Amino acid sequence: MVSSLLLSGNTEALSETVVAVAQSEKSKYSDAFTQFVEALYERFDFTAALALAKDIGKAASDDLLLKGHAAELQA
Repeated sequence: MVSSLLLSGNTEALSETVVAVAQSEKSKYSDAFTQFVEALYERFDFTAALALAKDIGKAASDDLLLKGHAAELQA
C-alpha cells in the first residue's frame, strides 16, 4: 500500500491512513516502507527518511511487482 501511494503521489492518504496503520502494526510488522512513512510523517525526521529511501529502492528492486519502479521509489 505504501509503495502504491508513493508512486501515485497521494501524500494525503499516506499521512492520514498509512501512518495510523503503521503505528498500530509496528510491533508485529515493519519494513523499509513503513519505517519511511513513520520517519517522514510521524517524526518529521527528514534525514532518516532520506536514508530509508535507499532501503526502499533496494527492497523494491528485490520485489517482483515493484522491480520496475525501484528507481522511482528511491528518488
